[in-house]
Amino acid sequence: MDKEVFINGKSLSSLKIAELKVELAKRNLPKTGNKLELYNRLRACLTGGDEGPSVSEESNSKTALINGESIEKLTVPQLKAELKKRNLPVDGLKCALCTRLQNYLAEYGKEVDMDAMFSGVNSLNVLMVAEKPIMANQIAKILSKGRKLNFRKASNGACPVNEWSANFMGKAANFKMTSVCGHVMTLDFPQEYRDWRRHQPIELFNCPVEKSEANPQLKMRKCLATEAKDCNVLVLWLDCDMEGENICFEVIEAVRNAMKKSQTGNFTDVVFRARFSSLKDVETAMNCLIKPNFKQSLSVDCRRELDLRIGVAFSRFQTFHFRRYFRDKDVKLISYGPCQTPALAFCVNRAEKVDSFKPENYWVLSCELQANSEKVIKADSLRGPIHNEEEANMILNKIKDNTYAEVIEVNGQRNTKERPKALNTVELLKICSTKLGISPADAMHKAENLYTRGYISYPRTETTEYPEEFDYMHILKFIEPNLIAVWTNQTLTIEDVIQKFTSPRKGVDKGDHPPIVPTQWLSPKSTDEISESLYNLIIKHYVSTIMPPCITETQTILFDIGEERFQTQTSRIIDQGFTILSETISSEEQLNFKAGDQVKIKKTNLISRKTTSPSYLTEAELVTKMEKHSIGTDASIPTHIQNICQRNYVKVESGRKLVPTKLGRALIKAYQELDPELALPTMRAEVEAKVNLIARNEADYDQVKTSVLDTFRQKFDSFTGQAQAINYLFTDCFPNRDFNHQPNHARAPSKHFKMDKNNDRKRKAQFSNPPRKNKNARK
Repeated sequence: MDKEVFINGKSLSSLKIAELKVELAKRNLPKTGNKLELYNRLRACLTGGDEGPSVSEESNSKTALINGESIEKLTVPQLKAELKKRNLPVDGLKCALCTRLQNYLAEYGKEVDMDAMFSGVNSLNVLMVAEKPIMANQIAKILSKGRKLNFRKASNGACPVNEWSANFMGKAANFKMTSVCGHVMTLDFPQEYRDWRRHQPIELFNCPVEKSEANPQLKMRKCLATEAKDCNVLVLWLDCDMEGENICFEVIEAVRNAMKKSQTGNFTDVVFRARFSSLKDVETAMNCLIKPNFKQSLSVDCRRELDLRIGVAFSRFQTFHFRRYFRDKDVKLISYGPCQTPALAFCVNRAEKVDSFKPENYWVLSCELQANSEKVIKADSLRGPIHNEEEANMILNKIKDNTYAEVIEVNGQRNTKERPKALNTVELLKICSTKLGISPADAMHKAENLYTRGYISYPRTETTEYPEEFDYMHILKFIEPNLIAVWTNQTLTIEDVIQKFTSPRKGVDKGDHPPIVPTQWLSPKSTDEISESLYNLIIKHYVSTIMPPCITETQTILFDIGEERFQTQTSRIIDQGFTILSETISSEEQLNFKAGDQVKIKKTNLISRKTTSPSYLTEAELVTKMEKHSIGTDASIPTHIQNICQRNYVKVESGRKLVPTKLGRALIKAYQELDPELALPTMRAEVEAKVNLIARNEADYDQVKTSVLDTFRQKFDSFTGQAQAINYLFTDCFPNRDFNHQPNHARAPSKHFKMDKNNDRKRKAQFSNPPRKNKNARK
């Protein structure tokens, strides 16, 4: 089958109807018909067809089958299910889903003929690699199914090796399960470009980059190659997200030349990928192996290189510039990051609103009414806040002599407080910040630890909808011992929860991993206090999603006092629903009034108040904004927030409020003066959108990289040419330097460095002695 067709770097199947019509009009082709017809017509033109074959016609000779059915006959839900199994996007219309699945099957979908592939081989040697040592041990224990496990340490002394014998795809096999420790490789500039004195920062936009071992002490590539020797098959058990996909290919490159040659001559034929979301999925994943997704790995490489080049170029220039200008100050690394800087801008923008806030006086009319011999109720004027004191007093004088209020209207209305949707990563980060008082970075660390120990499902997911076949009752059974620690209502039992079970709210299926749920019982005091609290929060959230909503009834009574309308409200609980887990909601007695009743006025008041200041941005609010504007991914958001804290751009204060420092404020003000887009979320959102198209096989890697770097290089040129204009903003941002312990910042650049003679004044302020401790600065 033909590969996907691209137009302007975008795949044909990703175009909207309007875009398809524009492209057809350019080619003087008819623009009538539904999207599938437009798609087929344009594809036929681009590929040289005569009459625009349908998707099924153009692949007629090689029609892909799923469980004996042709792809075109599958329903949309069936197509999405098949795409999810293969870690592929599930959005779009049916024609796009068909094309996506067909392209995958054309490249990876041929049936594995083990006998032909390993003819003459009596027993296979299968190497399996997990992302962390603890996961390797857990997976080996599950897959060995009670068989004898031989355990030893790998050659680097850090990774485990578990060995056992069983069957693999119908053939006898010797299994070897080991692990890496996160990324095997890291991306950096060659040594020459790590020397801050030898090259101008602008050269970093197009200089070479190279991959090297992320942790040289572990000698991970050599370790993997040693374990791969004499192995026939590679099965990858890396975390099932974009970063995990990237590590898959780092492992593949490390073992490619060490493993036995495939009899088909194609190494990828013997490489498989296990897709799983929790340890309970391991056996299923082993029986449904797929292929690693190179395009997803490539998108990670692209994002990493863009962030390296852009972040380091701007960071070096800023650090050079301010060290040169403020020679008597202790200027640390002044970093720029395509994600961290917009995140900082959110904090600074809110802080400016706090600074500029001026409280205003306003007045509210209120009265106390004698509802009965024992109860006094309060009613407020429907006018709301009155911002003119003279007007407020005039209205008060108009009504203060009245002794009775007349009931004009009595209404009752039922209100529904919805339970939460299924838990995803962003919501988990917000809950941990507000409920546990821990940072997003600490929350992810604790969640990953719970996941690797098998207590919760994979904690990095954007999905908020449970799978169709999800077993809700299974989780309730094993978490029962934890319930006493989870909810405040000690009388609630697991039987009550089962009886009240309500189908969860419809969420969003992003096609990645199921929502975060507990996967096995965590015995009390078997882990640290924060991890246990986090586990209990996940239980509480899960149970809340399958409980009924909270139903209340609000009674609203309208009174007339001297032609002024006043209102009071009472609320009673109809069904506490999910709030019984954590909230104590008071139910008020409803008032027995009807229209025309006269109620005695006990007191009329004019209450003076002031408007309240907005508060600084909290971590939870920043996480929400970053997700909304596509600043980073659910996995990287905690790191970006941690960066702006560690680099003294913001301070975390009581209530997890993020208060910008002088330096953080000055940086954002500088970007806003010279190039506001550098601090706007739209820049990063556009980059993320382009990079994600690579992962979806809808954009070309080189085109995306070149386009983004060209844009930022132009901005870099403009920014550096005007940098002298922002020096005044940083006058009070740096502490005085201790000349007895600090290096000489006036040291001349290296003899290897050549100044740009045509732009000497603009460039010469960039360079000073490089910081010895920050050679490998990042964004």
